[in-house]
Amino acid sequence: DSSALDGVPANTQVDGLVVGFTFHDAILSVANPSDPSKVTLASLAKEDFAPGFADTATIGSTMVQVRITQITKSFVSVSMKDKPDVESVEVGQTVSGTVQSIKSEGKLQGVFVFIGMDRSAFLAWEECSEGWGAKNDLKFGDTVDVRVLKIQDRADTKDVYLTRRPGSLERPDPLPEAEVNNEAFKGVSQETWLDGTVLKLIKKGAMIKIMSPDGQDKAVGMLNSRMFSAEFKKTAAPGQQVKVRLELPGGNLTRGNAQKIELTMKGVNEPAD
Repeated sequence: DSSALDGVPANTQVDGLVVGFTFHDAILSVANPSDPSKVTLASLAKEDFAPGFADTATIGSTMVQVRITQITKSFVSVSMKDKPDVESVEVGQTVSGTVQSIKSEGKLQGVFVFIGMDRSAFLAWEECSEGWGAKNDLKFGDTVDVRVLKIQDRADTKDVYLTRRPGSLERPDPLPEAEVNNEAFKGVSQETWLDGTVLKLIKKGAMIKIMSPDGQDKAVGMLNSRMFSAEFKKTAAPGQQVKVRLELPGGNLTRGNAQKIELTMKGVNEPAD
């Protein structure tokens, strides 16, 4: 019962008795440092073993000092390694973490991953998998291997962002509002294919930076997933170069009061999905 460690913060050092092994972990009996009568089991993953531990540990007699890395209602995880410091984490580094929470609504959609630091790192929805659709098979408590995408300075700390995508870690910057010129696209034919750059993937589709045919003006368009090509669904990635055209007929650029130009990858007579 992990409630035995209620009130014990992450990164607290505790003594643990080895009581078993699985293929992937050592199972330890750990006690609440403030009340040793409160005992629970904790999981020590192989990657968190100290050098030589696997060769010398004996069930029922080996006592080790471990650091609590996570406490949930259903399990406790510990490590024999020092707490990673955000200063020691580098962009491009592969780290292993545990899914701490999943946020599926609002502007910030993705997964908070505990990687041993005081603050959880964030794995955005579009970074959960290759292509579009973010086949987010992650569940609370899952162990996940991720790469550090970027580290962003804040007033008193740093935020760490993660990715499960392979390849380049470069991501496009948002288009500044001052550079957006929807008016330049009002006379563009529906049949004209425009050059675009994928700025962001969202559950509804993709945000695309588009260039006017003469290359002088820019705007941001909304490419609904119904308007994706079959290939784009498989290969979609931030920063990808694409060809799109205006979706709406009659010179209309947006729907209602929307600010984003509606786009499509479909041919002129090709129906939406």
